[in-house]
Amino acid sequence: MGHMREQGHCETCWAVVVSELISALRFIEGIDEEYTEYSIQELVDFAAPSKVKDCSEHQCYTLSIGKGLEYVLKHGLQKAIHRKYVGCRKKSEIPARSTVDLAHIDRVDRLSFEEALIRLERQPIGASLHIFMPDYKLTIGGVYRGPLERNSKLVGAHAVSIVGVVEEKGEMCFQVKSTHGTRVGVDGYLKVSMETMLVQLPREGMLPDGTGDETKRWDDEAIDDFYKGDLPKWVPDDALIPSSEHDQFYEVKDL
Repeated sequence: MGHMREQGHCETCWAVVVSELISALRFIEGIDEEYTEYSIQELVDFAAPSKVKDCSEHQCYTLSIGKGLEYVLKHGLQKAIHRKYVGCRKKSEIPARSTVDLAHIDRVDRLSFEEALIRLERQPIGASLHIFMPDYKLTIGGVYRGPLERNSKLVGAHAVSIVGVVEEKGEMCFQVKSTHGTRVGVDGYLKVSMETMLVQLPREGMLPDGTGDETKRWDDEAIDDFYKGDLPKWVPDDALIPSSEHDQFYEVKDL
């Protein structure tokens, strides 16, 4: 799944998850002989052009994993070496997009919880994790179960990668990779109670244009509607940046 990312003040966890899902799947399927990183920066620059502005304020924005995957489905994704990660930048500072050596995905399906667990035996999956503080920061080597403290506060939803399933004292948990560096969990990895987790799994299946079972499409606006108001900046003790969507399962396959 690549090295541990530190998103800092940038609301880019959704882009990290999408990029890592593409990298992992292409390596697992043997399309890439070596694990190859794909461009987080391209997603930040082009996945939602209407949200990229020219102003003196911070330029990053929230987006769902589903919308990020929809961008890759339509346009492909270039390798990270061709567009290295620099974070948020003004529209006027974004160089032209390259269309050389792109990775493509075929389709995106929404799956049931049971199907998601089966797919996890073969590949990592993307997920939306509800973040409660101070519980999230205090979990460290234990199990994150959401709000347990009297002063627990819902900050938002955070895009993460689920890399496996573990058992903790009889409780089934997801092994989760976050994008807040090594400041949370153990070296950036958390054990999350399955009852707490809302998962999205990328996979071959229904197209975002509506082909297939309409009831299995993701809610494109879920993340945008989930958190309203001023977005919290990274303050280690009480705030995390929200970014993902709700209780949906997807699987992706590359061409």
